[in-house]
Amino acid sequence: MKIEIGRNTFFIVIFLILLFPLSTHWDLLLFGKSTTGTVVPHKRHPNHSQIGLDSKLKTLKFNVDGKSYYADFPNAITYDMDSEHDVFYNIEDPKENLIISWQSLYFGKYMIIPAIILFIWLAVSYAFWKKREPRY
Repeated sequence: MKIEIGRNTFFIVIFLILLFPLSTHWDLLLFGKSTTGTVVPHKRHPNHSQIGLDSKLKTLKFNVDGKSYYADFPNAITYDMDSEHDVFYNIEDPKENLIISWQSLYFGKYMIIPAIILFIWLAVSYAFWKKREPRY
């Protein structure tokens, strides 16, 4: 039995793998509420300037019903202080939130799983790629 992977199948699977990070936050994206937050120094480290991390430790502060909440950035992402970004939050519990940006979705802690699946898919599809017959 000969197994072949066509071009359409290849790109459909790539598309589905790249949708995976969005699927981990589907409830916030569909049912959450959106607001704008401002980048501030990281609240959980009050003496961050003493340990030399004042430029690295940042968080996004946003307000819901007059109360302040904080959203953490993934480790690899840095934003300018006082810049504004959109955030989705759970209406019932604003501590459950998601910063809306390409970087926070695709460089967050959930990206390792689709990265591994993508690598395996590329290897398998290369092995079983539908070969064209040469034209003479």
